[in-house]
Amino acid sequence: MRGKSLAGKRQDEAASEAVTWDEADPPAPEEDWPLENESKLVLAGLLLFLGTTLLGGFVLLMVLVSTGLPHVPEIDHDVATGAHGYVVDRPWLDSILTVLGHATEPFVIRAIFLIPAFVLWRHGARRAVAWMVVTLAIGGTLNAVVKLLVDRARPDLPDPIYLAAGASFPSGHTTNAVMFAGIVVVLLEPSLRHHVRLPSDGFYLRSTRARVALWSGALAFPVIVALDRLGLGVHYLTDVIGGFLFGLSVLMITLVAFSHSRTLKIWPRKQAPTRA
Repeated sequence: MRGKSLAGKRQDEAASEAVTWDEADPPAPEEDWPLENESKLVLAGLLLFLGTTLLGGFVLLMVLVSTGLPHVPEIDHDVATGAHGYVVDRPWLDSILTVLGHATEPFVIRAIFLIPAFVLWRHGARRAVAWMVVTLAIGGTLNAVVKLLVDRARPDLPDPIYLAAGASFPSGHTTNAVMFAGIVVVLLEPSLRHHVRLPSDGFYLRSTRARVALWSGALAFPVIVALDRLGLGVHYLTDVIGGFLFGLSVLMITLVAFSHSRTLKIWPRKQAPTRA
């Protein structure tokens, strides 16, 4: 009788967990994200391949910009002139892009990361903070080094809207925007992904809208920043493309490096209860 009562008690506890599993659950001690099994290893290999491929594309673009091969300067000039002229004819857009340009300065983006870094640190995810710091530091430092090596002058356009200092290639704003969006996705997406639907219990997929919003924002933000730089006339098209390639390559390579060393541990993730 006592054995049956204990079994019934455990079933009641499991049923209670099934109702409240979307609340804060303790982390599974055996979880180490993102390399937990063979599929994670394949994902890491894919990320490394994509990261190195994008880095190779960035190097190729840097060579094209540095050597001034045919058609590259013409395309850049046409795009820069057209985008700048479009904004000059619309003063209201000029004001919006200027504000956005100030708001997305690299030092502003790094300052914004102090908030999640502090929260993650307080929750014990200190290696995730280390990954964030290393990614932003490597991206920012190498971006400055490449600017010095290429030493490309910024567009010289009539009626300048916004004056920017330093070299033009690659776009530091775009590089940092890509890394910012990628870091936010890496930190938030796993938690949203584990709010899944349990067919046997009739739960609904609560996280679909949140995940769509997260990915949409992460994709749109760097594009908006890149268009802002073109509209203000402070970068060429190849500058912002270089920023995309470089930012993505740094993000993927550092993510794989920290993942392979099993040091990137994020938030406790919500798990569906095991059904008996």
